[in-house]
Amino acid sequence: MSFSLSWRRVAVACALLMAAAAVFAFRSSPDADAQEPPASATFVFSSIPVTPSNGQASLGAGTGTNDGVLGVACTGAAPRGGTPRIPGQVVAQLGSTATLLRVIQYNGVMVTGSVLINCVVEVEVTPLGTGAVERLREAATVG
Repeated sequence: MSFSLSWRRVAVACALLMAAAAVFAFRSSPDADAQEPPASATFVFSSIPVTPSNGQASLGAGTGTNDGVLGVACTGAAPRGGTPRIPGQVVAQLGSTATLLRVIQYNGVMVTGSVLINCVVEVEVTPLGTGAVERLREAATVG
């Protein structure tokens, strides 16, 4: 009895062989261990005084990613009226050494002058992160 190989039989055999190899490779690879995220803590600071010039301000040196800060979100606190310096929007940009702020009035005009802001900050639970928290805590108690 003669046996002839058609291209369909060869293609099916190759597909089955490749599927078996893929299953074997998947099962034999070691489990990938994901890196644990750093332990973090979240702090809320109220009434931090900043003095933007043409809307530009900073939370100061030591409030960036190199200092253990993982995230910052800020909003305006005061004054709430009676002046054109109402901080209607606060855009926070987390940099490597400091957090930069853009303080904008409710109508889109940049704020110039002293205002108070509130910030939520997430930091690593490390000496660096603790240092950043202490700097922000001191700034909030000054105002």
